[in-house]
Amino acid sequence: MPPGGVREGQVVIGTITEEEKHCLDLRFSTRIIACVDIVLSILNVIWGSYWTLIMVGAAICGLIGAQIFNGCLVVTYAAVSWAWVLATILNIIIITVLYFGRYGRVYSHHSWSVGLYIAFMIYFIFYLCVRIWISLIVTKLYSLLMKIGEQKAKELDDHNSYVAKCACAP
Repeated sequence: MPPGGVREGQVVIGTITEEEKHCLDLRFSTRIIACVDIVLSILNVIWGSYWTLIMVGAAICGLIGAQIFNGCLVVTYAAVSWAWVLATILNIIIITVLYFGRYGRVYSHHSWSVGLYIAFMIYFIFYLCVRIWISLIVTKLYSLLMKIGEQKAKELDDHNSYVAKCACAP
């Protein structure tokens, strides 16, 4: 237990607000998510999906923006993440229309099995949920960053100051 009877992770009253601590926590989460997004997007580019280069760029913006508390870079990542959510929804709709459409099962001479369609839907619905979750986290970071201000967030970033203000270290 840190000195002063404060439990780990608890905000020390009068020095750092819950919003400021939440902003720092979301910053850490956004950096991890952006790194994972970069790696997965690069793998998609390698497998031939060149559209994911857009997500690579946006994730790099999110990583740098979260690192240096730059609202413009964070909102770029959030906007592209939400656009990716819409594109995934559109993809699900298009495949469903093609599968159940007028000619049935994508095309009458190229029939998809029901199992393939169900696997596709399960994968894309799971992917959609994860992408929505990521977009919400990044959007919340941007919202808090704008609320407390970029300069104040940068002041909080001083590690020694943060440890002194917030009982997060054992």
